[in-house]
Amino acid sequence: TFLLIFLLGVTLHFVGLKKGQWEENVRNELFQTLVTKKTKLEKSLYSRIYYTKSVAAYVSLRPNLSNSEFYNLAEELIQEDTVISTMALSPNCVIAALYPLEGHEAAIGLDLLAHEQRREIVNQTIETHLSFVAGPVELVEGDTAFISYTPIFDKSDSEKEKFWGVTDIVIYRDKLFSEVGLVPEENGDLFSMRGYDGTGKDGAIFWGHPIVFESDPVSVEVSLPYGEWMLAACPKRGWKSFLDQDNF
Repeated sequence: TFLLIFLLGVTLHFVGLKKGQWEENVRNELFQTLVTKKTKLEKSLYSRIYYTKSVAAYVSLRPNLSNSEFYNLAEELIQEDTVISTMALSPNCVIAALYPLEGHEAAIGLDLLAHEQRREIVNQTIETHLSFVAGPVELVEGDTAFISYTPIFDKSDSEKEKFWGVTDIVIYRDKLFSEVGLVPEENGDLFSMRGYDGTGKDGAIFWGHPIVFESDPVSVEVSLPYGEWMLAACPKRGWKSFLDQDNF
């Protein structure tokens, strides 16, 4: 009897070790997958945020530029980028120019500070001097998108800079994720993302399978200019399935 109990204990211990080893291997593989996706996503996202930074730098030295000058600049920057919906220029936080204008004329004259959520975001960009990625939000035309706001400060007066306004760019969420190969399910793994408005692990889930965050996931932070998103993954069949492996 003692021998049977001893053998049973050894077997259970061995199974536990195997289960732990398999789970650790899967976690390591998932982590590497997430790091690759995070890196691609950050590169793709920042390349679009760069458009607004370029506009902000240009306007900071030429605060009296005309709308036509902005349209030419936006067209040169965006060109045929299908991940971008629109780009706007808002002196004193009121939209004065939007590229492309066709189909978006109703947005001209919109006061960003008249909306509580947008006002909070704009104030954060002013205080931090950083770009802010808001959303994702549902667009009027039905798509889902992120809006990246970048503050502009008038630097034409060498003695002091003053707040001029903001420029923003609307980035299609699904097209951005598709570009970097980010899908909700891949190779038997489920993926999800949280951090609405860049609020990281404490923010709302806005993409993928919500169950991932209830399943002891592997996760990485996607860095934003201000804040972060949390990208996570877990096996579709769950971690308990590794108890049933029969490789020993």
